[in-house]
Amino acid sequence: MAGFATRRFLIDAIASFDEPVEIAGVVASPEAARVAFRLLLGIEGSHLSAPGRRSRAIQKLGIERVTVDQWRRPFGLERECLGFLAAHLAAREREPSVK
Repeated sequence: MAGFATRRFLIDAIASFDEPVEIAGVVASPEAARVAFRLLLGIEGSHLSAPGRRSRAIQKLGIERVTVDQWRRPFGLERECLGFLAAHLAAREREPSVK
């Protein structure tokens, strides 16, 4: 049950992401970022391997000349990408709820 709630929370948060992101000198649209987040978290592309989902995320973001190995390094571009989502989640939690 907790896993489902967490998944639903992430899906809703990703759906509300509406800022372009700049990664590796490329500015990606909010839609491309949303697809990349879903791929990297395994919400989308479950038929693909983890390297396959990473490769697809890199393509969706329009980043060229970056290998999957470069992408997934500690403190690499994958972490930077997911950092945008983490910042969005934190900002959402700080917003007062509408009741």
